[in-house]
Amino acid sequence: MVSSIPVSGSLETQLQQEFCQSSAISLSLFRNAIKVVTDLEFDPLTHEALGTPIADALGWSFTRFGLQARSNQTAALFVQESNEVWQAKVFGGESGKRSGSYLAPKGIGNRAYLPPVDEQTQHQLIGQYVKGLFWDWIAAHPEVPLVVTEGGKKSLSGLSAGSVAIALYGCDCGNSPDLTRFLVPGRELIIAFDQDAKAKTRARVNRGIARLARRAIAAGCSVRIAVWDPAFGKGLDDLIAAHGVEQWQQVLAAAPSFEDWQRRRISGAILQQLRFPLGNYQPALQVSVPDLSVAIALENIPQTGIIGLLSGKGTGKTKLLTRLVDGLERVLAPGHRESLQRGLGRRLGLDYLHDTDRAEGRKLGGNGEPTYRLSLCWDSLLAIPLKDYPAGSYDLVIDEADQGFRHLINGGTCGKRGMRPALIAKAEALIQGARRVLLASADLTALELDYVSALRNEQPWILQNNYREDGYCCQFLTDQPGQAGSRNQARAAALAQLVEAIHRGDRLWIAVDTLKASKALFQLAIALGVPEKKILRFDGDTSSDPAQRCFADAPARWISQNKPQIVIASPSLTSGVSIELDYFNLVFGFFEGQSIAPWDVDQALSRVRQPVPRIVFAVAHGKSQGISAAQNALTYQADLYRRTELFANFSGDRSLMQQVDFHSPSARYHTASSAERNAAMAEFGLSLRLRLEQAGNFVSLAVVDSDDPELQSTLELWKTVQQQVRRADAAAIARAEAIDEETAIALRQKRVLTLSDRHKLSRYDLCQFYGINPDKLCLEDILMDANGRQRRQVEVWEFLVWSKLAQLKDKQKLDKLIQWQQPIPAQDLPGAQLLTTGAEILGVRELLTFLIQTTQSGNYWTKDSPEIKSFVDRCQAHPKEVKLCLNLTIRPSMQPTAIVGMVLKHFGLKTVMKRDGGTRKTRIRTRYYQLDMASLQQVKSLLQTRAKHYREEGFQLRTHPLTLLLLEGVADGQSIASPKQQIQEAHPLNHTLNQLKEAS
Repeated sequence: MVSSIPVSGSLETQLQQEFCQSSAISLSLFRNAIKVVTDLEFDPLTHEALGTPIADALGWSFTRFGLQARSNQTAALFVQESNEVWQAKVFGGESGKRSGSYLAPKGIGNRAYLPPVDEQTQHQLIGQYVKGLFWDWIAAHPEVPLVVTEGGKKSLSGLSAGSVAIALYGCDCGNSPDLTRFLVPGRELIIAFDQDAKAKTRARVNRGIARLARRAIAAGCSVRIAVWDPAFGKGLDDLIAAHGVEQWQQVLAAAPSFEDWQRRRISGAILQQLRFPLGNYQPALQVSVPDLSVAIALENIPQTGIIGLLSGKGTGKTKLLTRLVDGLERVLAPGHRESLQRGLGRRLGLDYLHDTDRAEGRKLGGNGEPTYRLSLCWDSLLAIPLKDYPAGSYDLVIDEADQGFRHLINGGTCGKRGMRPALIAKAEALIQGARRVLLASADLTALELDYVSALRNEQPWILQNNYREDGYCCQFLTDQPGQAGSRNQARAAALAQLVEAIHRGDRLWIAVDTLKASKALFQLAIALGVPEKKILRFDGDTSSDPAQRCFADAPARWISQNKPQIVIASPSLTSGVSIELDYFNLVFGFFEGQSIAPWDVDQALSRVRQPVPRIVFAVAHGKSQGISAAQNALTYQADLYRRTELFANFSGDRSLMQQVDFHSPSARYHTASSAERNAAMAEFGLSLRLRLEQAGNFVSLAVVDSDDPELQSTLELWKTVQQQVRRADAAAIARAEAIDEETAIALRQKRVLTLSDRHKLSRYDLCQFYGINPDKLCLEDILMDANGRQRRQVEVWEFLVWSKLAQLKDKQKLDKLIQWQQPIPAQDLPGAQLLTTGAEILGVRELLTFLIQTTQSGNYWTKDSPEIKSFVDRCQAHPKEVKLCLNLTIRPSMQPTAIVGMVLKHFGLKTVMKRDGGTRKTRIRTRYYQLDMASLQQVKSLLQTRAKHYREEGFQLRTHPLTLLLLEGVADGQSIASPKQQIQEAHPLNHTLNQLKEAS
């Protein structure tokens, strides 16, 4: 007995009780796998020290005497089948833990626990005794299911209960190399990590489960997740000890697939967020009324501070705001869209900023008198002089606050010309100086309240209205992840019903989330015989047209007068527009998950207030933010910091790290809201469906008959109208007036452009970029440009071949950000040098050189070509850097040719592939690849055409074989380094990349 251990009786007896009773481990397995040792081993006769078992097992340096001497210790060693020590539970010593401390041997790495399994337990597990190594036998038999848990006692308990169980040190250790030989096609893996009660711990465990599951699925395993009520016990050993092996068997039998578990977990998280949007904030007043404006007495609302109004669509929020600001001399109402703010201003009795006149430096309202009651877009905030709004003299009204702040802090237009630092500074000054900040939205969340509260250093007063209007019936169509073609089938099923409704003559409201879909549906309706004058299309191309302006100003009156059969509404039709009259028979929604989040889609579907049926198509998975796909605010912030660090390092200006904003309220809002959006977009269809259900609508998930022949004909019709739209857009640009540089500059300075103006600019930009004589521009040139995609690809090439070009582009953008002398929003840092240097480090130029040379010599490459493997290995070793630098997502399951193909697509190159016949023995056919010569020649031609411009501007070509391959003739006389030299030059940067990765 060791006196420092606070237990009574024999230590081995105590440990046997702990392991065999409290953790339900069989006695035979305990004796085989656990070895009890002390810190010193003595000769029983001479009492001389013979060894130091604990120190030896854990790789410690044992000191018996002096200041570093250890207290007496005893340990239970978890022994591997290889007779190595995997972990020790150490009692006594300096930790003072009564229950013992779990410690792994020094320098052992991320190992899995493969204990020696006794003969009796082996018979129970597999029905026989393996004469060799038990775990080698398990690795060779993928038909045996494998349980993976965390903690050695839990794996021993699982083995004792009849499950082949392997333990990891913790939930974060799923990448242990020891698992690799067990993760093979055909293996069923059951992940049985702890069921923690704490939400924070649970989230960490869930992330560990997801990482391990994806690794196993990529290796060909099927994965299930063991779940049980935490009240039954935290670990599987607690469950078995308290409720028996039968309960454990029930848990295993009921374990859902990883996909089902993930869906349930995500559904639970989404519903939690929908039910408690305010987080830790508590409403000061809760009501359930259909109209806030008549139900709430103004004296119940504070006259100063932050006022939050959380209330559903159509419940009188704007009417209440009108009462709150009525008669005030100074009111500002900034928002995210012009049509919304113009309409909001009219309802609140404010003048829209750009509709005012000016006299003697003062703004004149519609009545010709000076006005300080203005609505405006966040983009126009710099036109508001702070001296006109002294602190405490005005109310700040932010309707649709969630959309407004996302536009200000995350949106693209507020970032144009480097304006965001100044816009944020002006916005925050106005928030801090307002007598009262009125935040209103049906989707107000803790994020908006956190942002404003941090700026004003005060807690908000919140009015929450729980009233919900009558719901509508919604048929919901979405794709089935992993099922090929299901997205097209679901879309076609919705389109087929739309075609039927058009043939019936139904009056239809169609909500979409992309300009492309708006144009295609407009063309489809015309193709089906609907007169153009009976269709109102409201999108980015048409929103400034007279009819659309009249509709947005007074939708009920316009509809009554014009009686359209179809209204197609994109996100350009803002949340301030609602259709109250009973006019439309059906509402359709087509959402591709490209531009707006599920909460915006919910708003778009609710424009029509009447509970007419909805038919909605929504993709299962949408598009994440460009900078990072992280769905957690801390991870997103880390990615943002990492990107900034890379940019500072590549640009040679480390001082940027002190100029970039990571911790202000706006920076925190950016990371939190972007991560939240990413999470919603990752499960776009599910998020939208649950949101619609939570709002009280009756949602039915439609089942699509994939054998329905009508679906294929509908898809063919859809493809045809999309092609017609592309050609019609190109033809409109071709017909546009040719303008000179002076006219182009004047047009770019206009605040609002007509569609005709945009076509003129598009024509001008095309001719300038490609060096085409305006009189010679043809339809094929415009179609080839693919709405600017080819230009972006050419610019990427030019960053690789022209020295200092990326630095110049970044400097121009950075100078615009710095000029305001405000902290720089990290999301607005340019990315040309990130792309260029990241490509150099990853060996993109070497890859492209190899692929071009291979193709031009008539040879092929395969996934096993050394150059391909080398490049793919670098990408897979640095997936985060590939995302941050090249904006390409590398997944562990991706094949080498898929990674190379993704890179080539980024550069506008295509491939051609052929297969051999395979060998008679294996029947495995090898795929051989070459570059498509037409796409390669197109790239070379464009680069050579534009080379003259860069020569005239004084740029020098980079010295690399790729330059000669692409710009032969242009690059003659240049000193060109060999590919081997280039790889050697890149190597130190690659080392730096590793160091930066470790540091961050």
